Amino acid sequence: MTENTSLTLPMEDEHFFHELTKLLPRLRRFALGITGSPSSGNQVVQAACQQALNRYSHMTPGTMIDRWLFGLVTEEGLAGPAPSVPYQLPASPNLTTVQMTESRGLVSHFLSKLETPDRVALIMVCVEGASYAEVAQRLAIQTDEVRTHLAQRRRELADILNPAANRDMSQLDDPTMTAYIDGELTAEEAQKSSILIHSAGAAITSLRHATTALRAAVNEPMHEPVPQLLLGLIDGRRAELTRREMLAERQFIRSKRIRTASLWVIGLCLAGAATLAYLQLPK
Repeated sequence: MTENTSLTLPMEDEHFFHELTKLLPRLRRFALGITGSPSSGNQVVQAACQQALNRYSHMTPGTMIDRWLFGLVTEEGLAGPAPSVPYQLPASPNLTTVQMTESRGLVSHFLSKLETPDRVALIMVCVEGASYAEVAQRLAIQTDEVRTHLAQRRRELADILNPAANRDMSQLDDPTMTAYIDGELTAEEAQKSSILIHSAGAAITSLRHATTALRAAVNEPMHEPVPQLLLGLIDGRRAELTRREMLAERQFIRSKRIRTASLWVIGLCLAGAATLAYLQLPK
C-alpha cells in the first residue's frame, strides 16, 4: 500500500486559515490606528494571530471569525506592552494632495492625545463599521458611554480639521448626530429628530468629514503587501498540522499492516492446529 504524502487538511482548518489570511490587511489597519506605528501594529497583530492559531479549534460553533479576531487584536492593544515608538501615523504615498497630507497629520496628532480605549472605539466604529453594542462589549462599558464618547471625540476632530466652520444653531446634540451618521438611532429617536436632522446639515457634514479623514489616515495597510512574518505564522501552522495528519495516517497504515499480519499468523496457526488434529485421528 502506498502512503499518501500530499494530504489536505480538514475543511474547518483550511477555512480558518483562509479567513485569517483574508482579514490580515484589516487587522493591520485596526492595529495601526490603535498604536500609530506600523511596527507596533504588526507586533500586536502577530501576538493576536499566535493566540488565534492556538485557540481557533476551541471556538464556539457559530462564532464569527472576523469579530473574534478583532477582539483578540483589541485585547493585545489594550493589555499588551506599550508601543516602543511614539504615536505617529507614517507618511503615505497614496495621499495625492497637500490637503490630504495635512489632514492625515492633524488626525495623527489628535489620535496621539487619546487614551487607547478611545482610539479603539473610534477605529472600530468609524473604520471597521462596528456597532456601539459591540464596542461596549469589547471595552466593558455601557452603550450610552460609547455613544457619548464617540460624539465628543468626533466633534473634537471635526473642529480640528475645520476650525473655521460655522456650527449650526439647531437644537440637535452631537450624540444624536453621530448616532444618525453611524446608523445607531432607534426608530423612535429617528422619528423625533427627523426635522432637526434636516436642519443640521453643516454640522452633520463636518462630522462625516471627520469620519472620512480618520478612515483615510489609517488606511495604508489596505494598500500594502502583508508582511511575510504574519503569513509565515499561518503557513507554519498549516505545515505543522499537515505533518500531524501524515504521521497519523502512517500510524494508521502501520497498525493496519500489523493487524493484517497478525490475522495471517493466527490463520496459519489455526490451519496448522487443524491439520495436526486431523493427523492424530484414529485410522
